Amino acid sequence: MSIQSMQELSSSWHMVKKHHDGVRLTPKQVRHLLSMPDDDRQGIRDAAMLALGIGCGLMVREFSTIRLDDLHDDYISLRGVKRSKRIIHYREMKPVISKYLNRWIEAAGFEYGPVFRRIKRYNELSFHGIDSGHFKKVLNQYQLDNVTFIRPLDMRLTFAKMRYDLGHSLEDICRDLGYLNEDIAEKHVGELTGASQRAKAGDSWRQLVADIARD
Repeated sequence: MSIQSMQELSSSWHMVKKHHDGVRLTPKQVRHLLSMPDDDRQGIRDAAMLALGIGCGLMVREFSTIRLDDLHDDYISLRGVKRSKRIIHYREMKPVISKYLNRWIEAAGFEYGPVFRRIKRYNELSFHGIDSGHFKKVLNQYQLDNVTFIRPLDMRLTFAKMRYDLGHSLEDICRDLGYLNEDIAEKHVGELTGASQRAKAGDSWRQLVADIARD
């Protein structure tokens, strides 16, 4: 086997292992990801889903159940099992989430019902919310350098790491993710960095928010 082939194999294995462990996107990658969807109705919808998924750490099934009256100025109310609800505050990501959500709601033109819907032929909106399979197909359309594909789990990992970098406690992150065990939240965060490194990373996320709000 040639040296080049061995390098390609090593790179491929690293990519597979990387995705098996999960990917936590950097602020720069998030900025690039949100800029990738087109400026048509479908692209505006996709960008809103990406912003909300990363900004609130949503589970896949929750994208299909979000209705317009679940969206509030500072938080989203998510429908759980047995009519239970989970509240996630936008916090530092409010300018980003509000910008993309408002743009989508204005482009879609609906006043009630599911927020994220399939787009049919001739750019018409379905009344029904998207399902998990359709959401995963949406994610597969957007690829970043050194990341072969983005999974829903990667968005939750990114959310957890972002919240940690911004100074939130594992208890808060655990609650926002919908877990009862803080150990699971810690695994989502990944490496727990020191105060100075954490503060520097938090500044990068704040700069991301400022840049997107200014665009």
